[in-house]
Amino acid sequence: WVEQTQTAHPTGTDQVPWFPQVSADAENIRAMLNWNIDHGNANRVATALTNDQNRISLLFNYWLTQNQLIEAVQWINRVLGSKQNITWQYHSGLLNMGSWLCIKQGDFAQAEIFCRQSLEIERAQGNLQQIAQGLLMLAVTVSKRDPDQAWGHYDEAIQLARDIQHDDLLSALLTNMGELARLTGDYPRARALYEESISIKQANDIEYGRMGYCYVWANLGFVLLREGNLAR
Repeated sequence: WVEQTQTAHPTGTDQVPWFPQVSADAENIRAMLNWNIDHGNANRVATALTNDQNRISLLFNYWLTQNQLIEAVQWINRVLGSKQNITWQYHSGLLNMGSWLCIKQGDFAQAEIFCRQSLEIERAQGNLQQIAQGLLMLAVTVSKRDPDQAWGHYDEAIQLARDIQHDDLLSALLTNMGELARLTGDYPRARALYEESISIKQANDIEYGRMGYCYVWANLGFVLLREGNLAR
Protein backbone atom coordinates (compact mmCIF):
# COMPACT_ATOMS: atom_id res chain seq x y z
CA TRP A 1 0.00 0.00 0.00
CA VAL A 2 2.83 2.40 0.88
CA GLU A 3 4.55 1.69 -2.43
CA GLN A 4 1.30 2.42 -4.28
CA THR A 5 0.71 5.71 -2.47
CA GLN A 6 4.26 6.86 -3.16
CA THR A 7 3.53 6.76 -6.89
CA ALA A 8 0.28 8.69 -6.48
CA HIS A 9 -0.10 12.37 -7.35
CA PRO A 10 -2.88 13.47 -4.98
CA THR A 11 -3.69 16.83 -6.54
CA GLY A 12 -6.30 18.06 -8.99
CA THR A 13 -8.12 15.41 -10.98
CA ASP A 14 -5.54 12.80 -9.92
CA GLN A 15 -7.31 12.71 -6.56
CA VAL A 16 -10.45 11.20 -8.06
CA PRO A 17 -9.42 7.52 -8.12
CA TRP A 18 -7.44 7.67 -4.87
CA PHE A 19 -9.60 9.40 -2.28
CA PRO A 20 -12.55 6.97 -2.50
CA GLN A 21 -10.07 4.12 -2.08
CA VAL A 22 -8.60 5.76 1.03
CA SER A 23 -12.11 6.27 2.45
CA ALA A 24 -13.03 2.66 1.80
CA ASP A 25 -9.80 1.39 3.36
CA ALA A 26 -9.79 3.83 6.30
CA GLU A 27 -10.05 1.18 9.03
CA ASN A 28 -7.42 -1.01 7.36
CA ILE A 29 -5.10 1.99 7.04
CA ARG A 30 -5.53 2.83 10.73
CA ALA A 31 -4.82 -0.80 11.64
CA MET A 32 -1.73 -0.80 9.42
CA LEU A 33 -0.39 2.40 10.97
CA ASN A 34 -1.05 1.18 14.52
CA TRP A 35 0.51 -2.24 13.89
CA ASN A 36 3.69 -0.76 12.47
CA ILE A 37 4.13 1.73 15.30
CA ASP A 38 3.49 -0.96 17.91
CA HIS A 39 6.05 -3.27 16.24
CA GLY A 40 8.89 -0.76 16.04
CA ASN A 41 8.29 0.40 12.48
CA ALA A 42 7.54 4.07 13.16
CA ASN A 43 10.00 5.08 10.45
CA ARG A 44 7.94 3.11 7.94
CA VAL A 45 4.83 4.97 9.06
CA ALA A 46 6.68 8.28 8.79
CA THR A 47 7.54 7.33 5.21
CA ALA A 48 3.89 6.66 4.42
CA LEU A 49 2.75 9.92 6.01
CA THR A 50 5.34 12.23 4.47
CA ASN A 51 6.26 10.39 1.24
CA ASP A 52 9.27 12.68 1.01
CA GLN A 53 10.05 16.22 2.11
CA ASN A 54 9.33 17.88 -1.19
CA ARG A 55 5.95 16.32 -1.99
CA ILE A 56 2.70 16.21 -0.18
CA SER A 57 1.72 12.65 0.73
CA LEU A 58 -1.53 11.01 -0.29
CA LEU A 59 -2.67 10.56 3.30
CA PHE A 60 -1.74 14.11 4.28
CA ASN A 61 -3.68 15.60 1.39
CA TYR A 62 -6.61 13.29 2.09
CA TRP A 63 -6.81 14.37 5.72
CA LEU A 64 -6.38 18.02 4.75
CA THR A 65 -8.99 18.11 2.00
CA GLN A 66 -11.48 15.92 3.89
CA ASN A 67 -11.15 18.11 7.00
CA GLN A 68 -9.82 15.28 9.14
CA LEU A 69 -7.20 17.49 10.71
CA ILE A 70 -7.50 16.23 14.27
CA GLU A 71 -6.87 12.62 13.23
CA ALA A 72 -3.89 13.69 11.13
CA VAL A 73 -2.25 15.48 14.07
CA GLN A 74 -3.00 12.51 16.32
CA TRP A 75 -1.07 10.20 13.98
CA ILE A 76 1.85 12.61 13.80
CA ASN A 77 1.99 12.80 17.60
CA ARG A 78 1.67 9.02 17.81
CA VAL A 79 4.71 8.52 15.58
CA LEU A 80 6.80 11.20 17.26
CA GLY A 81 5.73 10.01 20.71
CA SER A 82 6.88 6.47 19.98
CA LYS A 83 10.48 7.60 20.66
CA GLN A 84 11.64 5.32 17.85
CA ASN A 85 14.49 6.21 15.53
CA ILE A 86 13.08 8.16 12.59
CA THR A 87 15.20 9.24 9.63
CA TRP A 88 15.80 12.98 9.92
CA GLN A 89 14.10 13.81 6.60
CA TYR A 90 10.88 12.09 7.66
CA HIS A 91 11.12 13.48 11.20
CA SER A 92 11.33 17.00 9.81
CA GLY A 93 8.59 16.23 7.30
CA LEU A 94 6.24 15.07 10.05
CA LEU A 95 6.91 18.23 12.03
CA ASN A 96 6.20 20.37 8.96
CA MET A 97 2.96 18.52 8.35
CA GLY A 98 1.99 18.95 11.97
CA SER A 99 2.69 22.66 11.83
CA TRP A 100 0.56 23.15 8.73
CA LEU A 101 -2.31 21.13 10.17
CA CYS A 102 -2.20 23.05 13.47
CA ILE A 103 -2.28 26.35 11.57
CA LYS A 104 -5.40 25.13 9.77
CA GLN A 105 -6.96 24.39 13.18
CA GLY A 106 -5.94 27.76 14.60
CA ASP A 107 -3.55 26.19 17.10
CA PHE A 108 -0.67 28.56 16.45
CA ALA A 109 1.13 27.74 19.70
CA GLN A 110 1.54 24.06 18.79
CA ALA A 111 2.29 25.00 15.16
CA GLU A 112 5.17 27.15 16.38
CA ILE A 113 6.58 24.28 18.45
CA PHE A 114 6.49 21.94 15.45
CA CYS A 115 8.04 24.64 13.23
CA ARG A 116 10.95 25.35 15.52
CA GLN A 117 11.72 21.65 15.97
CA SER A 118 11.73 21.11 12.21
CA LEU A 119 13.92 24.15 11.64
CA GLU A 120 16.42 22.87 14.18
CA ILE A 121 16.73 19.63 12.20
CA GLU A 122 17.07 21.40 8.85
CA ARG A 123 19.64 23.89 10.15
CA ALA A 124 21.72 21.01 11.48
CA GLN A 125 21.64 19.44 8.01
CA GLY A 126 22.33 22.72 6.18
CA ASN A 127 19.31 22.23 3.93
CA LEU A 128 18.85 25.80 2.70
CA GLN A 129 15.63 25.30 0.77
CA GLN A 130 13.91 23.56 3.66
CA ILE A 131 15.24 26.18 6.08
CA ALA A 132 13.66 28.91 3.95
CA GLN A 133 10.37 27.01 3.76
CA GLY A 134 10.44 26.42 7.50
CA LEU A 135 11.05 30.10 8.14
CA LEU A 136 8.04 30.92 5.98
CA MET A 137 5.89 28.60 8.07
CA LEU A 138 7.30 30.01 11.30
CA ALA A 139 6.60 33.57 10.14
CA VAL A 140 2.97 32.62 9.51
CA THR A 141 2.63 31.06 12.96
CA VAL A 142 3.99 34.07 14.86
CA SER A 143 2.67 36.90 12.67
CA LYS A 144 -0.45 37.60 14.74
CA ARG A 145 1.24 37.75 18.14
CA ASP A 146 4.60 39.19 17.04
CA PRO A 147 4.68 40.84 13.58
CA ASP A 148 8.22 42.13 14.13
CA GLN A 149 9.49 38.60 14.67
CA ALA A 150 7.64 37.49 11.54
CA TRP A 151 9.40 40.20 9.50
CA GLY A 152 12.74 38.84 10.66
CA HIS A 153 11.87 35.30 9.62
CA TYR A 154 10.64 36.48 6.22
CA ASP A 155 13.79 38.55 5.66
CA GLU A 156 16.04 35.58 6.39
CA ALA A 157 13.96 33.25 4.23
CA ILE A 158 13.89 35.66 1.29
CA GLN A 159 17.66 36.08 1.41
CA LEU A 160 18.08 32.31 1.38
CA ALA A 161 15.71 31.93 -1.57
CA ARG A 162 17.66 34.58 -3.48
CA ASP A 163 20.97 32.90 -2.62
CA ILE A 164 19.85 29.50 -3.94
CA GLN A 165 17.98 31.12 -6.87
CA HIS A 166 14.73 29.37 -6.03
CA ASP A 167 12.29 31.64 -7.84
CA ASP A 168 9.05 29.85 -7.04
CA LEU A 169 9.88 29.80 -3.34
CA LEU A 170 10.96 33.44 -3.50
CA SER A 171 7.67 34.40 -5.13
CA ALA A 172 5.71 32.60 -2.42
CA LEU A 173 7.71 34.31 0.32
CA LEU A 174 7.16 37.73 -1.21
CA THR A 175 3.43 37.08 -1.46
CA ASN A 176 3.19 36.04 2.19
CA MET A 177 5.33 38.94 3.33
CA GLY A 178 3.13 41.26 1.27
CA GLU A 179 0.12 39.91 3.09
CA LEU A 180 1.71 40.71 6.44
CA ALA A 181 2.43 44.25 5.24
CA ARG A 182 -1.14 44.65 4.00
CA LEU A 183 -2.67 43.41 7.25
CA THR A 184 -0.48 45.76 9.30
CA GLY A 185 -1.45 48.73 7.10
CA ASP A 186 1.92 49.19 5.36
CA TYR A 187 0.41 49.52 1.89
CA PRO A 188 3.46 50.86 0.00
CA ARG A 189 5.54 47.93 1.24
CA ALA A 190 2.75 45.46 0.48
CA ARG A 191 2.42 46.83 -3.06
CA ALA A 192 6.15 46.50 -3.72
CA LEU A 193 6.20 42.93 -2.42
CA TYR A 194 3.15 41.85 -4.40
CA GLU A 195 4.50 43.44 -7.57
CA GLU A 196 7.87 41.72 -7.23
CA SER A 197 6.15 38.39 -6.62
CA ILE A 198 4.00 38.82 -9.72
CA SER A 199 6.97 39.87 -11.85
CA ILE A 200 8.88 36.74 -10.79
CA LYS A 201 5.90 34.54 -11.61
CA GLN A 202 5.51 36.14 -15.02
CA ALA A 203 9.22 36.05 -15.87
CA ASN A 204 9.57 32.38 -14.94
CA ASP A 205 6.13 31.13 -15.92
CA ILE A 206 5.49 30.02 -12.33
CA GLU A 207 2.03 28.79 -11.46
CA TYR A 208 0.88 27.81 -7.98
CA GLY A 209 -2.61 27.25 -9.30
CA ARG A 210 -5.13 29.74 -10.55
CA MET A 211 -6.48 30.52 -7.11
CA GLY A 212 -3.03 31.40 -5.78
CA TYR A 213 -2.29 33.64 -8.75
CA CYS A 214 -5.66 35.38 -8.44
CA TYR A 215 -5.02 35.82 -4.72
CA VAL A 216 -1.93 37.96 -5.35
CA TRP A 217 -3.64 40.11 -7.96
CA ALA A 218 -6.73 40.56 -5.77
CA ASN A 219 -4.68 41.68 -2.78
CA LEU A 220 -2.63 44.02 -4.94
CA GLY A 221 -5.90 45.52 -6.14
CA PHE A 222 -7.03 45.98 -2.55
CA VAL A 223 -3.80 47.79 -1.71
CA LEU A 224 -4.12 50.08 -4.75
CA LEU A 225 -7.68 50.85 -3.72
CA ARG A 226 -6.52 51.79 -0.23
CA GLU A 227 -3.85 54.01 -1.76
CA GLY A 228 -6.49 55.75 -3.88
CA ASN A 229 -5.14 54.45 -7.20
CA LEU A 230 -8.58 53.69 -8.65
CA ALA A 231 -7.50 53.84 -12.28
CA ARG A 232 -4.95 51.09 -11.90
